Amino acid sequence: MTLDAFYRAMAPMLEGTASPQVVIDTLGPTPSGAENLGFYSTLVERNHFKILFELFPILRALLLREHPGSWPKIVRQYRATHPATHWDPNRFAEHFSEHLRAMRERGALDHPIYEELADLVYLRQRVYSGHDLGPDAYDGRVVVRQYSHPTSDYYFALHEDPSAPLPQARPQVVFVYRHAQDHALHHFLPTAAGLAALARRQGITDLPPMFAALGEAQLEDADRALVEHGVFTPRAD
Repeated sequence: MTLDAFYRAMAPMLEGTASPQVVIDTLGPTPSGAENLGFYSTLVERNHFKILFELFPILRALLLREHPGSWPKIVRQYRATHPATHWDPNRFAEHFSEHLRAMRERGALDHPIYEELADLVYLRQRVYSGHDLGPDAYDGRVVVRQYSHPTSDYYFALHEDPSAPLPQARPQVVFVYRHAQDHALHHFLPTAAGLAALARRQGITDLPPMFAALGEAQLEDADRALVEHGVFTPRAD
């Protein structure tokens, strides 16, 4: 038997979609017995719950507050539709936001803030632990998101007060970034000039009229502010 064949037989059991007896029938008998072999499936499930709990404690508390008893069902459905495929355990959570959005579209959840918080939290983990890309690390050290709600504000509000009410719809653009000097994780809410300054840093010249109409002085001020906040690195002369 090849190693690939072994993993093909084991993976469904570890993901909880096949019984230990199926593995034994495929690979042959084990001195441990079916019950002990099946415990590995339990260990994997517990690890998946642990990964999501440790990445999304605020989101978990919010979901349990608004939809009591929902978290275990949400995680089990996610495991069934998004099996782990990467060596990095945190990558198991990569599609959690999409899963919550799909649940909302089916009517199982009632507010976009859940999927937006999941996206923001996973983005924070990705930015903090990821590699820098490009001269100003756009989409690596610095990532931009636009949400339909003040999701960044609500993230910090929940840390201060877990009973904070669900937010009203109000679009919010946020930079999530690792500081260029001290490497700490930050959020920054940019102005229109800040977005245009970011576009200019990336060599984008074809901007919508509202951005193209901004004066050079506004762009320079925005660029300096973003350097001061550690979003950008100082430009070479």
